[in-house]
Amino acid sequence: MSRKFIIFGLIVVLAGIVGFVYYKNLTIPDIVRLINNTNNEYDILKAKYGTHENFDQLVAEIKTAKERIAKNPNDEDAYITAANRYYNLGDYDDAWNYFVLANKIAPSDYVPVYWLARVKIQTGSYKEAEGFYLKAIDANPKAQLTYIDLARLYTFRLKEERDSGAIEKLLLRGLDNLPDNEDILRSLLSEYGRLNDKEKQIETIKKILPINPSDPQLKSALTELQSGK
Repeated sequence: MSRKFIIFGLIVVLAGIVGFVYYKNLTIPDIVRLINNTNNEYDILKAKYGTHENFDQLVAEIKTAKERIAKNPNDEDAYITAANRYYNLGDYDDAWNYFVLANKIAPSDYVPVYWLARVKIQTGSYKEAEGFYLKAIDANPKAQLTYIDLARLYTFRLKEERDSGAIEKLLLRGLDNLPDNEDILRSLLSEYGRLNDKEKQIETIKKILPINPSDPQLKSALTELQSGK
């Protein structure tokens, strides 16, 4: 191992050891493995994910991101890049670890936290995913996609929260921060459709139409709802 990797490893471990304890999935051996850019990583990844159509490109981008990290251990974007490429491969363990590292470098940035939620969904930890989504919203209340994704999580995976009104509450919070956002309004319209709340469907469609007045399906739906059919 080169001297720069040894120094880099010591800096990261010593600087982050206390913070990493919170994330129980990330142990000291995990951190050491992240720092040691082993020669056989390509072969290991190839054996697991070699059928991915963009395998070589993704692994090359991981390698480049790690080289950037070696030069600048505080390069948050490099950690996020590596994490995203691992995520795209389907390597959720390494994706998780690199998103955690990015979060430790920039704890106020919502992006790593948002992606930690995405990783938790892929591994079936839906309640934990909810927690990370809510933290991401707190960090950046104007990140539209976080509201949409969390609403989808409630709809399909968290029945108790869905049935307690969490979706409407979430999306209304989104509209408080992003007034007249069409995507959030459409998600809210979908929820009112699921609840068969015709009055709120009409109200929501009337808010969407000024944003997208040429949508024939919305006009048709409004006519049908107003006619009581």
